[in-house]
Amino acid sequence: MAPRIVVLVGLSFGLLLRLEGTANACAPAPRSNEVVQVQYEDALIVWDARTKTEHFIRRADFQTAAKDFGFLVPTPTVPKLGEAPDEVFARLGEHVKPEVRHTRPIRFEPVGLLLSTRGSVEATAVPTGVAVLAEARVAGLDATVLAADSANELAKWLEDHGYAFRKELTSWLEPYVKDKWKITAFKIARGGDAAGLGTKSVKMSFTTERPFFPYREPEDQRGPSAVGLRLLRVFFLSNERVTGELASPGGWPGKAQWSGAVKDAPSLFAGALSMDEIPPSPVLTSLEDSASPRPGVADVFFVRNADQNELRPPPIVIEDPIVIPLPLELIAFFGCFGFIGLGFLAVRRMRRQP
Repeated sequence: MAPRIVVLVGLSFGLLLRLEGTANACAPAPRSNEVVQVQYEDALIVWDARTKTEHFIRRADFQTAAKDFGFLVPTPTVPKLGEAPDEVFARLGEHVKPEVRHTRPIRFEPVGLLLSTRGSVEATAVPTGVAVLAEARVAGLDATVLAADSANELAKWLEDHGYAFRKELTSWLEPYVKDKWKITAFKIARGGDAAGLGTKSVKMSFTTERPFFPYREPEDQRGPSAVGLRLLRVFFLSNERVTGELASPGGWPGKAQWSGAVKDAPSLFAGALSMDEIPPSPVLTSLEDSASPRPGVADVFFVRNADQNELRPPPIVIEDPIVIPLPLELIAFFGCFGFIGLGFLAVRRMRRQP
């Protein structure tokens, strides 16, 4: 049998659909004349180096007017699908947020006793040759696992099942077909109510030689985001601090924001990871990528960082000053008194000179 490829259409996690606006997605496949793009993405990657297993949990904030859509994300092997609560990302965000420090500097503030009073001071600190291997419903999404011998055969199957498959997507898929990568498929169907899609994220577990994030995008999706800031946050859990590598000039623009040992892993990852999926001596690294346009010419692979020291973001300093009022009347009085005194001393010196 010729090599098969499993293709994942519409890998969306904890999605929120909106009726207006656009932003890029990694490989969307909506119907003709419809636009589906991602504005905000969170991903949790858990890497077990002993078994070479990656657990990949992702949610995305989509903006589209499409009734339903799908898009493609590859994996090296056939993934096991599950669900995870969105709350895990809220807990992770809280865990890595900057320390907040409050200071109370002393400030002297001139005030007019007869004219005004002091106000408060505040500080502001998302065909032929194609076989359906499996079908499932996960986290409110319809998942279809496909096997194909070529990108063209897969494109024909997608078109026959309501997915628009332009040439850029075919070109995007070809390297994965050549390397015998697997891809799994989710179809997002909103119906009449976006809220009916549920609030859970999709969890994928698969074996791979190197942990990665599916960062590569079709050529026509690499332009600047039409909705402004496009943020990707990757939370990477393993037993060491990591950094992301991209086979592109300049590398991956993602930067580490936080890294350190996790002492409360069971509660931090409750509902998302089982105890045997949490690495021993877990170390969490938080990385952020806000590049627009993204250099999505390849996937991001994660490797050990040469610097294994803990990393913390700069603290947020909020000032709550102690304000001591200085009445303008007194300032004027002593100012005049001082001026008169200086004048008196100057006159005395002039009189003493011969």
